[in-house]
Amino acid sequence: MTISDIATFCCRFQYCVIPVEQALGTLLPTHVNDLPPELLSLALSLVAQSRSFSSSLKPEEEIARPYACAEIACRR
Repeated sequence: MTISDIATFCCRFQYCVIPVEQALGTLLPTHVNDLPPELLSLALSLVAQSRSFSSSLKPEEEIARPYACAEIACRR
């Protein structure tokens, strides 16, 4: 099974290969153990909004969704 196969499987069931929490931890490594709840909530909300606007991304694009939403949440 390849990474693309795993991504396809996960996307079909609305799971992300890389969770939002991990994406935030990558963007804010000094706060990985104490992410502000408001930031996590905003990032998760952005993922939900993104899925409602674009629910049919390619598997390789779906993998990037949590990172993109986490980065937008950090900038806000």
